[in-house]
Parts: sequence; structure tokens; C-alpha cells
Amino acid sequence: MNLTKSIRLIMKNRIVLSLLLIAGWMPLPIQAADALNPFTPPNFPTPKFPDKAYNVKDFGAKGDGVANDTTAINRAIEKCNADSGSSGQPQGSVTFPAGRYAAGSIHLKSNVRLLLDKDAVIFGLAGAFEAAEPNPFSKYQDGGHSHFHDALMWVKIWKMSRSSVEKSTAVPLATAIRNPATATN
Repeated sequence: MNLTKSIRLIMKNRIVLSLLLIAGWMPLPIQAADALNPFTPPNFPTPKFPDKAYNVKDFGAKGDGVANDTTAINRAIEKCNADSGSSGQPQGSVTFPAGRYAAGSIHLKSNVRLLLDKDAVIFGLAGAFEAAEPNPFSKYQDGGHSHFHDALMWVKIWKMSRSSVEKSTAVPLATAIRNPATATN
């Protein structure tokens, strides 16, 4: 008789727990997994940029959609980066007032933020891109994976080794923004 009562009690508890789970009054293990979501990015600190602005028009950019503004944009980026000095701290932002900036092969640098006015557009200008760098693996990959110098924006990455700083490959900011004249697909 005690065995029968024990089985009934176990069955009753299982039914109650099942109903609580169905009603949502008891957390499911799946809900607990949200807190451990592997796709949640780490909490990196937001970089702080001083109010100093390097307006690309002060460096000669026209923003008229016709003139090649590459040199002016690169000069503004270089000046903003150079002003960070050895401190490595951001010194300001390169700003783009309203306009259409035709460019090719913009060289990005560390500690530089690009701020575009809501009516500013940077677009690739045919013939303004640098030549694609040589790559012995070009025959095995499309241009978007093998060449970066002919991208609208790219950056050289430097890596540390035990003995020195070595120049690594260039990396495009966006491989989708490429020189249509040299892109293979």
C-alpha cells in the first residue's frame, strides 16, 4: 500500500510540475540559456573622441560629386592620426559636411573617426583607385579576397612579433565597395 501511495505522489508531482512549465510559471532551462548567449558581444568600452574636428573641405575636398577628393580626405585622416602622437589616444574626428565626395583608395588610420553629415555621401570614382597589389594566389580567389588596395577604403594592419613590428596585409573596410574596373566579380 505504501508503494502505491508513493507512485501516486510521484505521478501527482510530475503532473503539477508539467502544468507549471506549460503555464510558464517555472523557468525553462532554455530561458536560462539567454543569459549565456554565445552571440552576445562583449562589453567593450566605447571609445571617447575629443571634439576636435578635421573638416575634409579644409584640406581641399570639394564634395561636388565631380572632383576627386581622395587626396584631401587622406590628408585629413593623416593629420588627425598624426595629432594623436605617441599617446595613441584619439584626437578628434574627420568630418564630411553635406555633399557628394568622389574618391578612390582612402587610407584609414588608427584613432580616427569618420563623421558624415546626414547629407554626405562618399562614393567610388572610376579611375581614382590604386592598382591592385600583386598576389600569387589571384588565380585561386576572386579579387575581393586577394586584393585590397583597389578598395574604396582600406587599412594596413601592423602585427607584433617577438623581434619587431612587421607589416601585415591590407584589409578593406568594405569589400563590397570596389573599383568596378578591376573587380573580377
